[in-house]
Amino acid sequence: MKANCLLFFLICLFSCNQKQSSSQKLCNDFYALNKSNSFEGLFDVYIGGRTKSIYDGSVNQYELVFTHIGIFDVDSNTFITVPVFGMKSSLAEKQKAFDLCDQNVKSFLLRKLDTSENELFESYVDYIKRILNAYNTIKVPAYHNNKNVILEASRPTLGKFIIFHLDTRCKCYYVKDQNSLNEYWSAYFKKINNIGPHWYYVGNPQ
Repeated sequence: MKANCLLFFLICLFSCNQKQSSSQKLCNDFYALNKSNSFEGLFDVYIGGRTKSIYDGSVNQYELVFTHIGIFDVDSNTFITVPVFGMKSSLAEKQKAFDLCDQNVKSFLLRKLDTSENELFESYVDYIKRILNAYNTIKVPAYHNNKNVILEASRPTLGKFIIFHLDTRCKCYYVKDQNSLNEYWSAYFKKINNIGPHWYYVGNPQ
């Protein structure tokens, strides 16, 4: 009886260690692929709130496809949901995405982009293309289930960092400026795993 209990315990322990090791490998490999990236243009956006997952058989991975992103608005201290187009969208498709912007979103974009109403569409297209281009520079290990990741920028009052939600097991953090962190987040990053300059991760074996 005692031998069976010991065997069960060892199996559970081995299983948990394997999951933790897998989580750690994913985060380390993600860091290795992206450690030279500055992520400019992504420190006030949230990508992945409204997504659908499409299987790409050519790479044996799922792609997260999104039609909206969040952009932080300093005036309202919240993320504004902005419709977006795809990188290969036609002019008509870009116009369709822009037409989905309500007046509140357009007013926000006018302030954010410091443009006029006559030039708002062109400014919007250029801005979204810059965000998508920056987002598409993020690399994911080829063995991972998804070919892209959910990205969540922090609010400026918390500090200047980005959270990459790799999967349900682990998250990677890129901290642009340690001095920007508030007291809570400064203490938090001292407690979790540091894997390189500016980089941290948490892995959940569950």
